[in-house]
Amino acid sequence: MSQLLIGVLLFVITYTATALLGKILINKNSELEEYTLKKDIFLYMLLMFAIGSLGIAFLWPNFLDFVVPLKITQIVAAFFFAAIIYFLFLLETNKLLDFSVLALSILSAFLFISKDSLALVDFIPYQLEVLGIGLLIALFVLSAKILIALPSLYSCFSSMVLIGLILISLVGGLPSYIVLFSCLMLGAWIAVLQTNFFEFKFKINEGAMMSANFLLGMLFLIGVNEFAAPSMLILATYLLAELIWALIITYILRRPVPDLYLNACYYKAFQNNTPLENIRAFIFRVSTINIALALFQLYSPNLFTLPFLCFLINFWLISKLYHSDKEPQTLKQANADFVQNIKDEIKNIKQTLKKN
Repeated sequence: MSQLLIGVLLFVITYTATALLGKILINKNSELEEYTLKKDIFLYMLLMFAIGSLGIAFLWPNFLDFVVPLKITQIVAAFFFAAIIYFLFLLETNKLLDFSVLALSILSAFLFISKDSLALVDFIPYQLEVLGIGLLIALFVLSAKILIALPSLYSCFSSMVLIGLILISLVGGLPSYIVLFSCLMLGAWIAVLQTNFFEFKFKINEGAMMSANFLLGMLFLIGVNEFAAPSMLILATYLLAELIWALIITYILRRPVPDLYLNACYYKAFQNNTPLENIRAFIFRVSTINIALALFQLYSPNLFTLPFLCFLINFWLISKLYHSDKEPQTLKQANADFVQNIKDEIKNIKQTLKKN
């Protein structure tokens, strides 16, 4: 109970600090001006997260009830890497940024997951398994870019992931430190969500979303050490499903708009005059389902069934949102349309090959 009370206190502190800071920055920048670091709300948030997380680790060591003990150097490294990602974005080094995300994610996986971790499976070599985990973290970090068309949605997604981590921690699936750090981050993101609810005032850019996702990825790595890897995957499912959906629409079905971000499900719904608050509500509903499945996964004897089911549910819900401008289809009609799309694509490929 004491950790929950401290978590609530941290939530109130970061919420109040972010809201007040936002009012100051918004008042100072009522007119459009050139970007400067002093105006960047995410830099203040990142600094607040770093100071808060290190303060928790130093002041309440009894809360570090980890299966694999967390080291201060790991916390420092996580924030250092997150800062690198953000500053590389500000320097507009796109290719270097993507490569750095990949390299830092893999490096972090090896930094957080030791060779003697009991959470690793026996039939896969250590290097190969941790490399795969690092690649998944990199994919999760890069997938934040899929929300760039409507950046205000990111605070919805990140808030729900943090709520999921808090609930998993409260039922004993993750260490108490995760409750405190998640409450710390949640307060700031809720303040951003509230400020941007009706008007996009906080400028949360693509780099900020990737950097914040990297910090969430570090929490997921802690979850891997705590035997909660499937639950962590379930919490990340919505963003990964949006990315995979956009990839399929853009590069396999080759819809008219050749832009990965504009083919994302939520943006298609927005173009079809779906109100932004309805899209936020959709993300909340999907994330709530994911949180429930992540909690059930803690007690599931199977590692893969619920994550696979979660992906299917997310794809189905995304499909419903994507086709929200059309009349509801029966399952038979939806299957027929899908098969017809595949046939049309095969026909187009054959015609292209004949021409060449």
